Amino acid sequence: MADWTGIRERVLALREADTQPVFGARAHGFELEDPLSVQDLADLGLAAQPFPGRLGAELLAALHAEVPDQGDFPDAEAFAKAMAAFEEENEQALETAWSPEQTRGALCLCHSGCALRKWLVLTGPQRGTIWNDDRADDADLTPLLLDGAPATFERWYLLWLEDAETKAKAARQV
Repeated sequence: MADWTGIRERVLALREADTQPVFGARAHGFELEDPLSVQDLADLGLAAQPFPGRLGAELLAALHAEVPDQGDFPDAEAFAKAMAAFEEENEQALETAWSPEQTRGALCLCHSGCALRKWLVLTGPQRGTIWNDDRADDADLTPLLLDGAPATFERWYLLWLEDAETKAKAARQV
């Protein structure tokens, strides 16, 4: 079990530092919310259900193969029409890929920009691990690996905090 002593103070110290180099810091400002209670977690609905894991390479590969390439069209209007047709034709597969069911049993921790996200798995055999959600880049949900092993929340968070502190310290020295 992790020793979280001092973590809150470290995060709060970052609120006072120059954290411009830290991705997302301007938006969240290192604001800490109250911890979730057991009841709060129970109220999350889908989060209490088993995490399904990977979507399946076949579904994503089929969708990716069919997506229109903007470079193949003479103008934005023609491309928009092709995209609309693609979305209509593949509505069911897109709904499956982007359904909240795909991330049930998990809690979205953060985004990495461009609709890429990190999820903390709360249930099932993957409980406590972090998963990458790269569906916006036509990729599958995959476990985040650190040194070849599935990333635990503890390890991921402490590495993130260390990185933020390092960037804030470097910004002070400039």
